[in-house]
Amino acid sequence: MNRNLQTSVYSLDGNNIWEVALKFERLGLQEMSKNSEVLFQGQVLDDSNIRDAIVFQESFDKFYSLYKEFHLKVAKGTQFLSDALNKELEDTFKVRVIMTKGEDPSIQTSIDNYVKTFKSPASDIGENKITIEGYMEAIFKKIDKVIRVRADDNLTKYAKLETVQAALDKVDDIVTFQIKPANYEAKKKQIETNLKQAQKQLKLVIMNELKDDPDARTTIDNDLNVRLATYEGTAMNVLRDLRIC
Repeated sequence: MNRNLQTSVYSLDGNNIWEVALKFERLGLQEMSKNSEVLFQGQVLDDSNIRDAIVFQESFDKFYSLYKEFHLKVAKGTQFLSDALNKELEDTFKVRVIMTKGEDPSIQTSIDNYVKTFKSPASDIGENKITIEGYMEAIFKKIDKVIRVRADDNLTKYAKLETVQAALDKVDDIVTFQIKPANYEAKKKQIETNLKQAQKQLKLVIMNELKDDPDARTTIDNDLNVRLATYEGTAMNVLRDLRIC
């Protein structure tokens, strides 16, 4: 393929504006290369062809600068909208979890009562180690038990998962060097990993539910409008300049 076909704006493979700008840049360089004298800045040039080349270069430089500004504003604007929406969803999620616990005191009561079942063992070292192993296995299974309660909605399940971390912290407090089972740290890490995974999966489900919830959507839209009102630098002005360039 010859150079003209490669640089022609009519030979574009797609509609990507970045590709269009690059094609225009190559086309501009091709025009300037028709007369090498145009490359010398500050020289008095009487030839009309050279003057036309200079005008073309200046026009292209202006166009390309405006395009880069437009691209930057669109990229930043898109990222801003994405970040703002994610922030609003995250804030709404946190508020809903707090509200769920506040509206249902039995959740915290359930957490407290479960933690109280883990008492310091008072037998010999061997039996105490077995007791701790039993505690850790019970906490490990607690994650699945919380997730499988059909009567609870996803927000309630997420709130009740705090039971697992609270119980794990309690056992960690009562374990001493003498009664710590050999697999204690590995089991603790496994519980923490499974807990984080369960919380992550539940959170994704809840976030998707919030997108379809009318009340949540109204709150998010209102807060998002406030954020957008404070965002400066619209791309439309730059696009207008590009069109008349």
